[in-house]
Amino acid sequence: MVLLFMPMQSGGMEIIMKTSMYNHRQNVFEVQTALRALWSAENTDTRINPDGNYGDETVRAVENAQRFFGIPITGVVDLETWTLLFADFE
Repeated sequence: MVLLFMPMQSGGMEIIMKTSMYNHRQNVFEVQTALRALWSAENTDTRINPDGNYGDETVRAVENAQRFFGIPITGVVDLETWTLLFADFE
């Protein structure tokens, strides 16, 4: 099982999602696909190949997205990053 956390204003961490490893890979794949679409729309050189693995390429792409959105750059897909990435898909 994989737990995804979100920082709380009180300083603690809140569990926002519990997934199986399969679902985790699927979530990463979806994030990578959204990042690829974002960078294609922005015509940037940041390339990402969706493969379901949260490696260095994905961390750099997430950091670039967070920089683009003007939110804290952590390289971690928290709730705010997830929401902004998928806002255009809803």
